[in-house]
Amino acid sequence: MFALTNEVIDNIVFWMEDQNGCFVINVQTGDVLNIDDEQEDGFADEIADNIAEGDYVDLPAWEPTDGFGLMENFTASLKNPPAQKKLAAALNRGRGVFRAFKDAIAEFPEVEKMWFAYKEKELEKTVRTWYAGLCEERGIQKIGEEPEETENLVHEDFQFVLQKKAKSVTVIARNALDKQAGKLFAKIVGGKLAVEELFVEEAFRGLGLGEELLKKLLAEYEAMTVTIDVPIESEAFSRVLLRENFTPQLTRFERNGSPGNGRSPND
Repeated sequence: MFALTNEVIDNIVFWMEDQNGCFVINVQTGDVLNIDDEQEDGFADEIADNIAEGDYVDLPAWEPTDGFGLMENFTASLKNPPAQKKLAAALNRGRGVFRAFKDAIAEFPEVEKMWFAYKEKELEKTVRTWYAGLCEERGIQKIGEEPEETENLVHEDFQFVLQKKAKSVTVIARNALDKQAGKLFAKIVGGKLAVEELFVEEAFRGLGLGEELLKKLLAEYEAMTVTIDVPIESEAFSRVLLRENFTPQLTRFERNGSPGNGRSPND
């Protein structure tokens, strides 16, 4: 049985997405064969015998509907409103949907890189599941390399700049075009760092930059206590803070006044 190396996975994925042939793989060597080409060369009977004997098996099934499903799932998971809206519109256009999706996502380079990483990861999962089934059928242990980590690929496109002053610190994220993507500003008050501003530009939201900005600050000031106020609607970022060992210290109550009720401060 062939070993499932990263090179073999890349080769299988390449031919899986090729819709212009019928492909099988040699279970001993891992070589992929196009049956249509072999039939044209007069080897149809030989290939048929090899398939019958189990020397060749079909590649994992992959249809255009599977690719469309990947695009739908990725778009639904996006937390970047402009990109999500644009991609959703592309998916709903009917004919030419794959080209429309490709053109739309090209307008958001950071999101596009996320898409390629997501697609690669999902296709690799499909191949590994298929391979595990082959090994189980043959009663052998899986042979292959461990999957590579791709979670931080997007952040490689950003530069994080730390600007220190006597009583404040600023962390700025810039993309490959030197455009500011996000910013964190904190004041040093009573020996503590109080984060007063943390924002990510709309075009770069959903990439985890807010968490990365905070991590850069914490790494630089490990010995200091850091405080940050989080709006009640920011449940997702609250989970980020808990992961970074923050603990809630204050609950703030607020009541909105009703016009016509009660007295104003000037009465």
